[in-house]
Amino acid sequence: MSMFKTIFAISILSLSAGDVAVGQSTQNFQWIPSGAASVGAVSAIMIGKQSSAWSGDVLVGTADGAIYRSTDYGASWSHSSLPGEVLSLVQNDSGDIFAGVLKSGLYQSTDGGSSWNQIGLIGYSVQCVAASGNAMYAGTFSSGIFFSTDRGVSWKAVNDSLPHYNGAGLPSVNALAIESTTVFAATVAGVYFSTDNGEHWTSDGMRNAYVFDLAINPGSSGTWKLFAGTYNGVFVSDNTDSNWANKSAGLSDSVVKDIEVSASGIYAATEGGLFTSTNGGTSWTAINLGITSPFVTSVAASDTTVVAGTAGSGVFLSNNRNTWLAINSSIGSSSVAGFTVDGPVIYAATNNGVFFSPDTGQTWTPASNGITNDQVTALATNGNYLFAGTTYGMFVSKDNGMTWLAVDSLANKSFTALTAFGGTVMAGTGSGIYLSTDNGTTWALSDSGLTNLSISGFASTGAGVFVATNGGGVFLSTDNGVTWSAANGTLTNLSITCIVANGQNLYAGTSGGPYASTSSGQLWNAIITGLDNNPVNAFATVGTYLFGGTANGVYLSINNGTSWDTLSNGLPLANPKVKSMAILGPEVFAGMDGGGIWRGSLNDITVIRQAIATIPDGYSLFQNYPNPFNPSTIISYQLSMNSHVTLKIYDVLGRAVATLVEGKQAAGTHEVEFNGSRFASGVYFYRLQAGSFSQTKKMLLLK
Repeated sequence: MSMFKTIFAISILSLSAGDVAVGQSTQNFQWIPSGAASVGAVSAIMIGKQSSAWSGDVLVGTADGAIYRSTDYGASWSHSSLPGEVLSLVQNDSGDIFAGVLKSGLYQSTDGGSSWNQIGLIGYSVQCVAASGNAMYAGTFSSGIFFSTDRGVSWKAVNDSLPHYNGAGLPSVNALAIESTTVFAATVAGVYFSTDNGEHWTSDGMRNAYVFDLAINPGSSGTWKLFAGTYNGVFVSDNTDSNWANKSAGLSDSVVKDIEVSASGIYAATEGGLFTSTNGGTSWTAINLGITSPFVTSVAASDTTVVAGTAGSGVFLSNNRNTWLAINSSIGSSSVAGFTVDGPVIYAATNNGVFFSPDTGQTWTPASNGITNDQVTALATNGNYLFAGTTYGMFVSKDNGMTWLAVDSLANKSFTALTAFGGTVMAGTGSGIYLSTDNGTTWALSDSGLTNLSISGFASTGAGVFVATNGGGVFLSTDNGVTWSAANGTLTNLSITCIVANGQNLYAGTSGGPYASTSSGQLWNAIITGLDNNPVNAFATVGTYLFGGTANGVYLSINNGTSWDTLSNGLPLANPKVKSMAILGPEVFAGMDGGGIWRGSLNDITVIRQAIATIPDGYSLFQNYPNPFNPSTIISYQLSMNSHVTLKIYDVLGRAVATLVEGKQAAGTHEVEFNGSRFASGVYFYRLQAGSFSQTKKMLLLK
């Protein structure tokens, strides 16, 4: 059996009168949200201070350089990108937010994290930042501590008395904390403090300890306690002496990555979960109900809300410290304009940038580092290259979407469609097609023969590349986009919304419903039965399955569009508008207009095949597929009545080199395979003779 549930299946090469018709049962099919897009591994997290304009906003920094911002406690997210792992996030008294980035220095945002400017320490890995008034301290990886008196405009190293680590280089500084005029530094070699702006550093009694984080818990009458998260649990000291006490009772994991102090309690993020203390660290209680990843990397808290970042399951929120809610819906409200599939990975073009899923849609991760316009409208993959068209510019990635570079020559173009094959990339815009034959290095306008320049999609068959236009119908290129000719045949609606190919079959969506062609655009038939007059915005097809995405959900045909059944069970009733579709393995994906990505399984569709009579209206010889080919290709043809058939292959000199069919055949559609393994590369012709009908077509064998 195949991967599809099949009640009765017949494998055929020749369809004639009395062969098969198909129907389907979709009662088991259910659309579900395609992963609540994980933001990936969280490396830093913060909540906006109550005194600032960004009070209560949640900011999350990730290992892949994304910074997510939510103004509604995770109900929705926007995101920006920085050129490396976000190591730290902190807000100063003026409300400005600072982000330390791996090997890239320090960045500042004055608009709550929507946009960022690099302000210094270029090339350093800034692991922590502390601010008080105009003074700022930055701790780095293996380069010590830097100090600024002008809010980060200029910096100087303040490491003269900071001990070297193991007699070698400066220790890595993991955290900084300021209390009045004293600054504390947590390093891989213990805790140090300075009372003269870093000119001199003194050990605070904890030597040779690997300290991850520091937090200050203020008390009454000027007293306070300093908490340190270390490899060996939580330690506490106060301002009356420099002694440290181990306060780890109740911690089931001793590796404490982050410490947070708030009015609601003290929190410790460990590799074994999240813990809280309400008695000054004397004892700790696990609070992990609902957190699906045991490795909690970071925690932030306000008086009423706690957010926790994890190493693999994104972000979680709690208002009561007892139960947690995943708040990773960064893609759930996106408008999804298109998809592209590269092996086991599927990419999505959204109005929040590019996302990818390596696990068939269970989780989605952003991949927009370097894309300066989040309005991504089209994607295409070509070997090691990934292309993203936006409403203002084209971008290319050579590392699976991890980093992107702008295509300068197309910087002001708005893109509507992309396709790629070999070294050729075609990019559709509202004003024509741009063609690259060197994987996006150079581009040229390719509109020869086009009578309409508003491009809405591309599709390829053995006959060539087809382009759909909004107003001019369909055009065909047999020379990889150099020239184009109309392929509208009997098409009566020239406003094409989308186009897709399945083998030799071609399907075009229009404002008046879909059309199908089995003759490379020479003839088109309306295929609207069961669609309820819904225009089709997107297609996806594999095998016998043809999906149509409309403003009222998804429809399915398994008989080449002859009839359609609704397939919208589970889609949001309030907004069922489908903008894009794709298929990867057994999963089918629907990209919504403002509703994110939804997926369903082909395994939940039951195919029913039963015998009926189907007779073509006339004789036809179709273009072989694939073409060019090596070493085999399929030749198809139709007979309107029982006929004596001859199908032969000829070389360029007109010599018959092979006879594929010789004899009487029944009316219907027939396929035959030609294997060219024993022939030389070159152009060949195949000729069909059936009664008085005769037709010849050209094909190319490339070895």
